[in-house]
Amino acid sequence: MSKIKIHFDPNQEHQNEAVASIVELFDGLFRADTSAYELGDEITPNIPPYYQLDQGWLQDNLQEIQRRNNIKESLSVDVDSGFMVEGVSVDTWEYPSFTIDMETGTGKTYVYLKTIYELFKHYGLRKYVIIVPSIAIYEGGIKAFQMTREHFKALYGNVNASLLKYEGSKPNLLKNFAVGKDIEILVMTIDSFNKRSNTIFKKTDKLMGERYPFQYVQETRPILILDESQNYTTEKSKAALRTFKPLFAINYSATPGKEAPNTAYKLTPFEAFRRNLVKKIEVLGMIEAQNKSQNEKYIRLAAIEKKGKNIIARFQLMVNTRGSLEDTEIEVSGKANLETKTKNPAYAGWIVDEINLKEEFVSFKNGERFNLSEERLVSISREALFKRQIEETIKIHLSKQKELKPYGIKVLTLFFIDRVANYVEDDGVIKKIFDETFKLLKNRNSDFSQFKASDVREGYFAKKKGTKKEPERFIDTAFENDSKTVADKEAEKAAYELIMKKKEQLLSFEEPVCFIFAHSALREGWDNPNVFQICALREISSEKQRRQTVGRGLRLPVTQSGYRMLDRRLNTLTVISNESYANYVDRLQREYAETGDLLPARPANASEKETVNRNESIYNSRDFKNFWNKLIQKTEYQINIETEEFIKIVVSKLNTTAFPEPHIVITKGNYIITNYRLDLIDVHGQEAKIKLSKSDSLGQEESSVHFYKAGNDLVKLTKNPVYKGFKIVEISGEGETGRVLFSEAGELNRDKAILFSTEQGQSFTTRHES
Repeated sequence: MSKIKIHFDPNQEHQNEAVASIVELFDGLFRADTSAYELGDEITPNIPPYYQLDQGWLQDNLQEIQRRNNIKESLSVDVDSGFMVEGVSVDTWEYPSFTIDMETGTGKTYVYLKTIYELFKHYGLRKYVIIVPSIAIYEGGIKAFQMTREHFKALYGNVNASLLKYEGSKPNLLKNFAVGKDIEILVMTIDSFNKRSNTIFKKTDKLMGERYPFQYVQETRPILILDESQNYTTEKSKAALRTFKPLFAINYSATPGKEAPNTAYKLTPFEAFRRNLVKKIEVLGMIEAQNKSQNEKYIRLAAIEKKGKNIIARFQLMVNTRGSLEDTEIEVSGKANLETKTKNPAYAGWIVDEINLKEEFVSFKNGERFNLSEERLVSISREALFKRQIEETIKIHLSKQKELKPYGIKVLTLFFIDRVANYVEDDGVIKKIFDETFKLLKNRNSDFSQFKASDVREGYFAKKKGTKKEPERFIDTAFENDSKTVADKEAEKAAYELIMKKKEQLLSFEEPVCFIFAHSALREGWDNPNVFQICALREISSEKQRRQTVGRGLRLPVTQSGYRMLDRRLNTLTVISNESYANYVDRLQREYAETGDLLPARPANASEKETVNRNESIYNSRDFKNFWNKLIQKTEYQINIETEEFIKIVVSKLNTTAFPEPHIVITKGNYIITNYRLDLIDVHGQEAKIKLSKSDSLGQEESSVHFYKAGNDLVKLTKNPVYKGFKIVEISGEGETGRVLFSEAGELNRDKAILFSTEQGQSFTTRHES
């Protein structure tokens, strides 16, 4: 079976900008001559012992780079300072960290590998420790190094780089790392050195001499590459990183958070979409439509809030009150049973599992979950929704493959499933639905007609070896590393090795597998560029974030010859979600905003009310008084009902009326981010010349320049509601000192533009299916 060899372009502008932003931080650093300061046992450090980087020099370089990259300048160089791992050392250590913030799918791993080569080329720095938070990213990093090794050798004149995969059972690797004269790269998971009991902190007869294993790393004064750096913010992780006595660290993440230290480069999601560096996103949302009208199975999540020390949820449910069902709002907490709460057997099995205030959802032990303000009936089975999602996904896949085959693109689809058992067991409901549906639809694309469903699908799950007490079984790997046993970690690693080995093979038309099923194994660390569909048969927000899930399919696709396809019209990722399009887009937008990647739209100021003056001449006129006297007249009326006759009429109507059945509503639309910008061009007298600019993630741009006066409201003048709060209160100054004050959006001047982003204006289509 042939594999596709992916070609890497060394001239991608955004990647070279990110690399240069780190390399130029150290402009002026001497080039290391390692032979002049080899330590005992021929340990080769990055720089002489006890050498410290001057912070004033670093700050000057950092600010120059930040100005170039349009990043707010740091007032000083942030450093991490504190104790090392408790019980290992009582020493403290201090070192600076720098942040590279790049959207998922834009080549973050390639960037940090190229940065390593460039730092060696310019300054002779050769000892690097790549820290990863999980087995997934551990395997992903190793695979990326293997795939790019020959590429970098050709680029840097056969410079040799060695990658060492640290395992606790092989502490002698750390000595090899310390004494090596090439570029030496050590890959480690954070949990392999974040507590005293780790093997790295224990004496071993596998290493001669007095040193502990970790001291070999310490004495090299390594440079830390922190992959997915948002995972190392706890004091436990920080102490572990200090224990290696690093020269400095470089943070790499798509979601580093708002407090990322010393940001040197930032590629936002908006810029990634606009510059055609990732696929566009479209969402196909599916939910069950609700028909409230006294349906015994109606349910709506109205609110989630904190009450004292508890988190509670408020549901609208059909409650049995003296034999009659009434729509009632009830409060639930803990492990509440909705059937018990409502005395309504329609809610049998609905027992609260989790109330999540931050992510605004309530999950139940039966596998269901409700987002805030979501309402539906609970009569359509979960399997019925699975069936429609899988059916739509297969249809889209077959159509997309037909469209892209002439370009040499093999299309992949990724399914995130709710339970491993629903796929791996012989009667697994998801596997059964997929097989039946694929058999019915495969003839829509002649390339699939000769295949059985089992030929084109494959699951990637962690399998735990059997023991005398329990048989071999598949397990979920989603829980935290601290809770995993050695057997759990071995099973997880085996699952990742399997998918990593087939990463390039999956791109070939010779490989029939194109539908990939996973539970949590592909949450992060695995990116295949040819994923065009992601079907969520589980709640996407049960991942750390939607962004991570969507990120599995953002990379630009590659052809059979291994080159990227850059056609914006064809590069679209479709997410088939088990929630409405509007809800999905709103929550995805919020996740981008929470990480500081988007500027929020300006909120309305509820406390600011306009004064309204009464027209006294009209109020006191005879006509108004006559009108008012007629308006305030009291009226009494009486209705007589023949009760028996009325009951007969109602019964007759109910017996002949057909009530609508619950049905599935499918909504589809593109996910588009729109940025708005206001620039003050000039102020002359009582007029301000302002430029309004708009650009969206599809690459569309428009702008206009107009003169405005005090009292002008941009909502009315532009007929665009996003400018709510942009009513001009005051224009003052002249020329360079000019300023415009808006009612709610603040001040606009020549030195500071006003920017904000919004997802408003998305358009989508809706269809209903029984």
